[in-house]
Amino acid sequence: MKKLLVIGAMVLGTMQSMAQNVAQTSAQDVQLATMQQTVQADDNDGNGLLPNVFNHLGVGVGIGVMNGLSFELATPATRFLALRAGYNFLPKLKMDVDFDTDFADLNSTVQNSPEFKDYQIPNEITVEGKLNMGTAHVLVDVYPFQLSSFRVTLGAYFGADKIIKVYNKNEGELMGVTRWNNDSQDLTKLVALRAMNGGKLDKVGFDMGDYFLEPDANGNLEASIKVKNFRPYLGVGFGRAVPRYSRVTCNFDLGVQFWGSPEVYLHGANGDEKLQSSDLSGEGSKAVEILSKVKVCPMMSLRIVGRIF
Repeated sequence: MKKLLVIGAMVLGTMQSMAQNVAQTSAQDVQLATMQQTVQADDNDGNGLLPNVFNHLGVGVGIGVMNGLSFELATPATRFLALRAGYNFLPKLKMDVDFDTDFADLNSTVQNSPEFKDYQIPNEITVEGKLNMGTAHVLVDVYPFQLSSFRVTLGAYFGADKIIKVYNKNEGELMGVTRWNNDSQDLTKLVALRAMNGGKLDKVGFDMGDYFLEPDANGNLEASIKVKNFRPYLGVGFGRAVPRYSRVTCNFDLGVQFWGSPEVYLHGANGDEKLQSSDLSGEGSKAVEILSKVKVCPMMSLRIVGRIF
């Protein structure tokens, strides 16, 4: 009887020990699972130890100086990096100015002769200027401090090389000058008029220092300012492109595009000609020289961004 009691006590002790071990193991498993869930949750919020690669998507709409309205998508690459891509739309602003052609001598020569009616030109034309600053961009935000929204932004903007264009608004408005310049150099034409002028007729156009600008074959003139199509960008800002703790937040950016030295081109009868400051004089030379030194385009923008998921 005593042996049975001893054996029973031993069995009960063994079962109790096994139950304690099972309970301890279950508690450890629960604790480990809880820790894993916490790490995973923290990582999804961008605060954990693991990198969060492309696990969120954000969208932004903004307005800025020199880049107008902007639309972009963004995603985090790690806790310290985010990628952005978008498009910037600046309305193509236009301005009209009436310009005196100063071709009075030619008009006085031909206006009273029906045979010269094809050479008539207006004494004044309307010149239109257009600004074209639309660009696309790809940017990388670097967050040096995990708990701060301060960032350094690197990347590039892509756009048309002609950012400003000036031209005669009415197509072919200077066709009379084109015809005159062609026929005045043809010895078989304008014979009587040539004889009255000592056998020689001069071309008509615009004198710009060492440049003589005449309309192209379609009777048009154009001047443009060109920069690089590919423009590296460097800037700083505040705010995350993909919000961490809310669905919507604001971002602020301040930086510069490096678009190279702006160049002035004239388009006329000889195609595109690059205008050099050394070929001009007075205020025209100074203007071109100053323009060539503006190698960066300052930018400032404010955006509202939201996290889609």
